[in-house]
Formats: sequence, C-alpha cells, structure tokens
Amino acid sequence: MSTKTAILASVPLCALLLACSGPAPQEDASGDQAPTPAEPAAFAVDVTLSDAARQQFAHSGETVIVSARYYGEPAEGIPANAVNEVGQVDLGHTEVELHGGGRARFDGSAILPSRRTWISGGPQVEVSVFSGRNSSPDNLLDCDPYQGPLPGEPLAINCRLIGGEESAAAQ
Repeated sequence: MSTKTAILASVPLCALLLACSGPAPQEDASGDQAPTPAEPAAFAVDVTLSDAARQQFAHSGETVIVSARYYGEPAEGIPANAVNEVGQVDLGHTEVELHGGGRARFDGSAILPSRRTWISGGPQVEVSVFSGRNSSPDNLLDCDPYQGPLPGEPLAINCRLIGGEESAAAQ
C-alpha cells in the first residue's frame, strides 16, 4: 500500500474520531442550535470594613462571611416545584470566610449545572455579608447588599458596625 493510499484511508477514521470527541450541539424546536451552557462565571467581592469595625474585629478575632446565592428567572415549562417562594429558581449557594476585610473569590462552581436549563437568561447572584458570629451570637455588621447579574469586575461592599460607629468607638 502506498503512503498516499494509507493517508487517504485514514481520513474517514479521523473524521469519525473528531465527530465522537464531544457532544453534538442540540437543536431546539425551531431548528436553531441551542446554546451550550456557559462555564460557571467567576467573580470577586472586595469587602471594606469601617475603621471601628476593623478595630473591633481585630480585637475580638471575629470573621466576615461573604455569602453568594445563585438564582435565575424560571424558563417556561419547568416543573412547578423548581420555583421557590419568591418565584426564582435556586441554582446554588456558597460562602467564603475572611479574617477582616479583603477579597472573597467565587469560582462559580456552586452553580448547579442541572438547573441552568430551568432558567431564562443567565444566572444572577445575591451577595450578603455578615459577621461570622464567633464573638457574638448576633450579626455585628451592616453591609451594602447586592443582587443582580454576575459582576464582571470585583464588587465593592462596604460594612460598618450595627448600631453606629459612635457607640462602638465608645466601648
């Protein structure tokens, strides 16, 4: 067998291997290709503590919890039990613990891939920041809220002590 014949004989095998190497895009009812779910989106949250909060947390050893709850708007035709009490589809939840302020990084791996098909549009996130309740059974922080699309840039969250900075400075 000549080299040219061997090469030509291997072309169909290569095409078959390439075709089997990954999932084929699926078509929706209109015949268009359905988009492949995107990889989980990473984002960061920069937490800044007020001077009084920073001093109190440094003295007490208190931590800061940054919580990310992923959700989406329900797509048509999903099971009724997939929607929560506020009309959203829960996609997952994760937390990062910081020692004082700083950057909390989320890699998006908490988003449940099986539920992405239950939402219309992209995933959303609700970010909450509160104290770790190591030095007190109550939350000590009043922090900016965030709810909306996954941020492309680091999200800035400012926190101050609950009850005002003046009362904490007097302690």
